[in-house]
Amino acid sequence: MKPTAQRTPGQAPLLALILLVAALLPLSACGGGGGGGGGGPTDIVQYTTGQAVAADALVRVAGRWLAFLADEGTSGAGGTDFNGDGDESDSIAVAVDMLTQLEFVLNVAARDLAWIGRHLYLVVDEADDGFDWDGDGSSDRRVLLHWRKDAGVTWVANLTTAGARQVVAVGGALFFAAESSAPGPTLSAIKAIEEAKPLLPREVLTHDLTGDLSPRILGADEGLVFLGLDETLEGRDLNGDGDSGDERVLALLDGTGAFDALGYTLAIRNVALALPGPAETPFRARNTGANDWLVGFLVDESDQADTNFNDPALFPSGWQPVQCIGDEDDDTDDEVLFFLHFAAWDTDPGGSPPANTGLVGKRRVVAVGDFVGTISPEEDEGTCSLNDDGDQGDDVFRWVRATTPVLPPTAPDDLHALEGVPGGTRGAAELEGRFVIVVDEMDDGRDLNGDGFSDLDLVGWIAPADGGPFTFDHEPGAGQAFATASWVGEIPGRSRLGVAFSEQPEVDINDDGDSDDSVPTFAHFLSDPTELGFPGFGAACDRDNAGIQVQNDWAFYRISELEDGRDWTGDGDASDFLLWRTRLGDGVTHVMSILNSVGGTPAVVAQTSTAVTGTVWITNEAQAGDVNGDGRDDGLVVRYFVW
Repeated sequence: MKPTAQRTPGQAPLLALILLVAALLPLSACGGGGGGGGGGPTDIVQYTTGQAVAADALVRVAGRWLAFLADEGTSGAGGTDFNGDGDESDSIAVAVDMLTQLEFVLNVAARDLAWIGRHLYLVVDEADDGFDWDGDGSSDRRVLLHWRKDAGVTWVANLTTAGARQVVAVGGALFFAAESSAPGPTLSAIKAIEEAKPLLPREVLTHDLTGDLSPRILGADEGLVFLGLDETLEGRDLNGDGDSGDERVLALLDGTGAFDALGYTLAIRNVALALPGPAETPFRARNTGANDWLVGFLVDESDQADTNFNDPALFPSGWQPVQCIGDEDDDTDDEVLFFLHFAAWDTDPGGSPPANTGLVGKRRVVAVGDFVGTISPEEDEGTCSLNDDGDQGDDVFRWVRATTPVLPPTAPDDLHALEGVPGGTRGAAELEGRFVIVVDEMDDGRDLNGDGFSDLDLVGWIAPADGGPFTFDHEPGAGQAFATASWVGEIPGRSRLGVAFSEQPEVDINDDGDSDDSVPTFAHFLSDPTELGFPGFGAACDRDNAGIQVQNDWAFYRISELEDGRDWTGDGDASDFLLWRTRLGDGVTHVMSILNSVGGTPAVVAQTSTAVTGTVWITNEAQAGDVNGDGRDDGLVVRYFVW
């Protein structure tokens, strides 16, 4: 169904691709019945865990298994000291078999959790837990513990306390940063555990022939592990800039390798480039084949020998935007986008070195096909206005093919000022091999939809291999149709893009008497001709925290009763936040549960698997009542259903 509205002369019509489905079933229909969760709401049996969690609760899901950190202070009528250390301030690990609904409170205070198959690993500070796990006579170490339902909790290794995280799970392997490494060339403090031998840490070697390394774990993307080397810890220059004071030198490890009698079969290689500080370290690894990735990352000019990486003199003619000639950057305090092709670089670092794009960046690195992109702050680009709007206060999306010589698009019509919408994308996303951006017309200085104003945040896209300009009209050949967004979030697999589709002036999609709302949509590309479609449901989501996720071909999202102007729960007020879901194939939609309003959280726990066993979310008891029956209704609790 296409929404209609009266528009004043000169206004472009609303994008008419919102799927408004009448088959809405209320909350009262949920919570009972038999079977799995593939049909209507009466097929769903919702389960509630017995413990409360904090607003920033850590929740991990792997197949049938769920793990989370319970909050002692809000679990039980008066709080509960689960680990017996004399306080009620800890985060306690809980494991749940969703198929049998068996819960296992491990009574261990943990900082982090990771699943490898049915094996749960816990990062624990002995001082927090009040227990000497490694048996050295004191409780002053950070340790790695293992749990399995038929084996209990077992100490595995001591961990470093450096860095924000110490473990990362990749496929069937767990990588962790041990307390220290054995001395000697090619040795490292990174260890690996395979699912088949869950209590046996194995060596992960490096290509460093000078000495041992103690990398910090930064994260992983599509099977590639990102590590940071601290020169102040190693006591030597690791990025070739003549000093040993850089604390974040990039190293990479292929996380898709195997194990043999000697340990993990693949080795860490130093990229020898300094990364920005912890708050500004985006990276991206797009898997392009077996043991290969297109890798994009930012390099800190000041930590890399005070090098001006965005100096036009480093690049061929045509690299610099014409509108920037005479406004060249001459400082060394920027962050600049680099790329490498992992397999070629790992085989021959000298012959296939990392490449400098010269594009300043922050917050995001994206990659589609053989292109990489980032968000470029104009203030870091000399005195140039990249989008040629006469000011230098914009964040502009820039991208380039990952080949040399580096020649990015430079025309002002290709360079747009982004709106940093919430949802994790900050206005720059990937979808089905294309870049999708949200442009702030006011910052961009352009009326992109031809309505006579420059006041909307419009969604545009480009297939970079085809070149620009960006497409903003999403019904080519059938009149004009534009999309506005207040929240944009990527979904694992990137076959859909969550978009909180904003009402445009004089258009009331959810029929609540105003045009200030956003509705949840699940964007994807249509063909013949190619256009970006926005199927969704016409009820108001939390416009700044929609939390859209897709699991088993159902979309889940956060509805705000206040923004929608309706009391969906029938409790006499319209202030609740609700979990809804919509089936992508036919649009069947229903209300599932009271949700929460915790900022920056997905409606349901994100999972990378294409076949999800259990869907997990967090309910606010202040709105739902005492859901878990612990005698209080002021906590947050984990709920789930099994497909």
